Amino acid sequence: MIANLVDALKISNPIIQKKMIEHFTLADPDYGRRVAEGLAQAQVDGKHISSDSARAGAKLADQSGQRTDGY
Repeated sequence: MIANLVDALKISNPIIQKKMIEHFTLADPDYGRRVAEGLAQAQVDGKHISSDSARAGAKLADQSGQRTDGY
């Protein structure tokens, strides 16, 4: 569940990420901490900040000759 949230949130505006972490932390401090750590790790990994489905769509567009910025 944490990985799914991180995958969805990592492409969000940092303000939204911060607010969601606040909500998760209010509900369960450990849960909020784990989501925050996951988002921090996603930034460190250096991968394009996107979801798997967005990357797959960008690849398909590229293969069909369409230009995309990956979002």
